Amino acid sequence: NAAAYAVARVPKAGELGRLPAVETRFAYSAPVQDRTVTVGFSAHWNSAENTGTIGTVPVALNFESWGVAADFNLPVSKRIALTGEAYGGHALGIFSGGISQTLAPVGEAGDRGIGSRGGWMQAQINLSKKWQGNIAYGIDSPDLRNLITGSRAKNQSYMSNIMYFLSPHVTFAIEWRRFLTNYRNQV
Repeated sequence: NAAAYAVARVPKAGELGRLPAVETRFAYSAPVQDRTVTVGFSAHWNSAENTGTIGTVPVALNFESWGVAADFNLPVSKRIALTGEAYGGHALGIFSGGISQTLAPVGEAGDRGIGSRGGWMQAQINLSKKWQGNIAYGIDSPDLRNLITGSRAKNQSYMSNIMYFLSPHVTFAIEWRRFLTNYRNQV
């Protein structure tokens, strides 16, 4: 029975926009002793459509998904490197921006996309050829005006780990990570 195995996949907002997304990244890298400094800038744009009903009236709202980001990899010394990224944009849920919240249902705040901004930074400490430690912090903060009650309003992540490189293809690690999430209008 073919009907028993049929899967109905509903097109999402980006597909309903009927245009391909455009993305780019420009970066500059330069050698510093035996390491490389890199600074990059990237951008994304896509036309999208949010569909739904208000009462019994079908509604289709056009909106744009866009984002800009800057990233870096900066070796501070032979043993320490800093890496990170900062971004801002609108309807970036596909990239996990806005804490994976792209848009709200039609008729709600954020029905034309949820704005967000955030970033992360990591310090890498090379203790020896075989041992490495990392400490990182990240934040994602959607635009509160675009969120409905109960939505995720801010996400923060703290992480540290220590890694042992047994070989180029095998690494052992232990990691501690903490997520803190705030919700819109909830205690």
